Amino acid sequence: SETLERHVQHVGGGKPIDRAMEAAGLTPKKVAGRRYTDEATLEIVVRVLEEISHELADQLIELGSPTPMRVMLLGGAFPIRGEALQVPNAAGEMIDLGRVGKPVRVEAGVIEGTASVGIPILPSLALDASGCWLNVNADTAASAVAGAMKAEACLFLTDTPGVLRDVRDPTSLIPRLTRGECQQLIRDGVIAGGMVPRRSHRRRTHRPATSASTHRPRCRPSSPA
Repeated sequence: SETLERHVQHVGGGKPIDRAMEAAGLTPKKVAGRRYTDEATLEIVVRVLEEISHELADQLIELGSPTPMRVMLLGGAFPIRGEALQVPNAAGEMIDLGRVGKPVRVEAGVIEGTASVGIPILPSLALDASGCWLNVNADTAASAVAGAMKAEACLFLTDTPGVLRDVRDPTSLIPRLTRGECQQLIRDGVIAGGMVPRRSHRRRTHRPATSASTHRPRCRPSSPA
C-alpha cells in the first residue's frame, strides 16, 4: 500500500479535559458545540493537551515508530496563529466564548521544518496577537493545518462513526455529504453540539485531506520559550 512520506499528528482532548475540570471543581460549559473557556479552564486545557501530546508520542515510539516524535508546544514558535471566536445564538446575537479561538494563519514552513526531522504532534491550540493561548476546536485546527500544508489527506480518528441521521440508530450513518446537505442538517438539528464545528471545518479543508515543550503564559506578550 502507498505510504505517506510525511504526516502531522493533531490532538484534541475533550473528555480528558472534562475529567480534569471536574477534578478541579469546575463545571464544563459548552456553547454551540465549543467549550466556554475562561482563564482557569484555559490553564487546564493547555496542561491536558500537553500531557496527551507526550503520551501519544510515547505510545507511537513503543509501537515501533522508526521516526522521532516532535511535540510542538514552543510558545512563540507555535505555528498556529488565531483570533477570538464568537458564534451567533438563535437570535443572531454574537456569543462570547472567552478564550476560544479560530485559526487565522498556519506557518506551514515551521511544520515542514519539524516534519523533516520527525513527526510533528500539534495540540489544538493557537496563539493570538499578544502571544496568549487560545483554545481551538481540534477538527477546526486540523483542517486549517491540512489546508495550509496542501495535505493529500486529512484523516480524523474519533469515537463516533460519523454523522447519524438518528443518533440512536448506528445503521443511519450518512456516508457522504455535500456542503448544502451539511448546512441543511445543521438547520434541522441532525448535526448538533460538537459535530457542528467538526462538519463545518471539514468542508473547508483544501483537500480531503526528542521533544521540547513549555507552557506559554496565558496573557503575556510572546517571547521565545
